[in-house]
Amino acid sequence: MTDDLIIEQFRVGPFWNFSYIVGSHETREAVIIDPGAEIDTVLSRVEVLGLRVVAAVATHFHTDHTAGLATAVERTGATALLHHADVPGVRRHYHGPLRATTDGDRLPVGRQQITMWHAPGHTPGSQWLLVDGVVFTGDMLMVGAVGRTGFEDDAAEQMWRTFRERFPLLADETRVYPGHDYGPTRSSTVRLERQRLPCLRARSLDEFLACIERG
Repeated sequence: MTDDLIIEQFRVGPFWNFSYIVGSHETREAVIIDPGAEIDTVLSRVEVLGLRVVAAVATHFHTDHTAGLATAVERTGATALLHHADVPGVRRHYHGPLRATTDGDRLPVGRQQITMWHAPGHTPGSQWLLVDGVVFTGDMLMVGAVGRTGFEDDAAEQMWRTFRERFPLLADETRVYPGHDYGPTRSSTVRLERQRLPCLRARSLDEFLACIERG
């Protein structure tokens, strides 16, 4: 991670969600990732750091990750971003301006760019956010566990395909920042999660299904 990048993590709400500030020391621009409950805490920290929020990005549409989206947009003028497949879901509770993203979209933050990878499985539009050796995995991957599959008929298959096709593209030393504080530590690495989670090494859908059924 370069010296220019700011990453701050906040545990918020009754489900121990993580919200994040990702910013640039040089340009003083910042992005809020998963603006959920207690958004005032995150915005207060933005002010202390002297940052200007340019975007609020959600890893998926669930309310525990987007409850503070409207407040963040209204108070900062930030652009709200969410993968297009999750737009119908977020529109049940968020009715403000929204930019729908697609796989591979990029968002500049100082000298870095956040790249958005479509990573379905928890929701149809779940996305991983990558920047400078860090990946924000939302509810697809926790520390020490894969996430819960969605309710769609093909959700488990989508999750398996995400892990089979996307996870190998991440370097071992990539830092993993999850959507909830459910594990033994607040962040991890790709290497460690690959070593301790058999589900990430599943060679077939049947093997993956058996793995998640065992918990």
